[in-house]
Amino acid sequence: MSTPLSLQHILVTGGSGFLGTAVLQKLDAAGCRHVWSPSSGTLNLLDEDLCRKCVVEFAPDTIIHCAAICGGIGANQGTEAEFCQGNLRMGLNVLHGAHVAHARLINIGSVCAYPLDCPQPMREDDLWAGWPEPTNAYYGIAKRTIMAAADAYNKQYGLERLNLVLTNLYGPGDNFDLKTSHVIPALMRRMAECGPCDTVDLWGDGTPTRDLLYVQDAAEAIVVAAVSPSAGGTINIASGQSHSIAKLARMVADVVGFHGQVEWDRAKPNGQPARLLDISRGARSLGWKATTSIQDGLRRTYEWYKASTELCGMRLCGTPVEEGGKQRHGR
Repeated sequence: MSTPLSLQHILVTGGSGFLGTAVLQKLDAAGCRHVWSPSSGTLNLLDEDLCRKCVVEFAPDTIIHCAAICGGIGANQGTEAEFCQGNLRMGLNVLHGAHVAHARLINIGSVCAYPLDCPQPMREDDLWAGWPEPTNAYYGIAKRTIMAAADAYNKQYGLERLNLVLTNLYGPGDNFDLKTSHVIPALMRRMAECGPCDTVDLWGDGTPTRDLLYVQDAAEAIVVAAVSPSAGGTINIASGQSHSIAKLARMVADVVGFHGQVEWDRAKPNGQPARLLDISRGARSLGWKATTSIQDGLRRTYEWYKASTELCGMRLCGTPVEEGGKQRHGR
């Protein structure tokens, strides 16, 4: 697309979510003034007719599809059909809307789409080499299917599409609900709410490894992709570095100031044994590389969490805070 990004009409789904909020901030910083990110009350992505009607009326040049029903291992238990059906419906509706509106689609995929036993580092060509990790398999299959459907629309209709497979994200604005959160906010909140020398119980045995990406870096990659008209197909977006959950727990403890004991609940699931993404295709196609170190990212995340809890009148270190509701439309 030849039109500069700052002059384009851009639709961002999931703009109130964790990733979508960061993407909107990056678009604003890039001088984009024609950005529409409606709430689910205005644009219900599960409603096919309404989705198509709203997309056609706005006539976007680019659609960035960040909306998702997602969460950590706990959130995926007992919601398999909800996660699968909801993400499929939203993704297919947005995809068809992009086709009807002749818009370019930046489709946000997930590392959960990769097979359980995928060779490390995970390469884009291995997405279909097996079934995803069981604890989030149906979410992963839904995200994988939308990527395949985008490829189908490209083949049949010439839809300009780019599937970005994002690794696990963390950062300011993350979901800290212990029932539904991912690894970093769960570690951070559990340790922050304990006394500095108490014992904290964590799921699994600490051996799985994760490739984590700071949310602002992810948002920057998405905006870079949006201004790279030649980029297509499927591209991994990640840090290219992995850390064990046990190591991450120690790093979070240092940031929080937790000096107590960690006990691993081996009766709880570990999740996928290893996640490290190959980032070479993204480096070639987008010229992008993550710039935030895990140490800086964790520090910034905890500073945001402290400020947020203090703003709500909550105290850390020993005083439980009320559990919030599920964050259902953001990564």
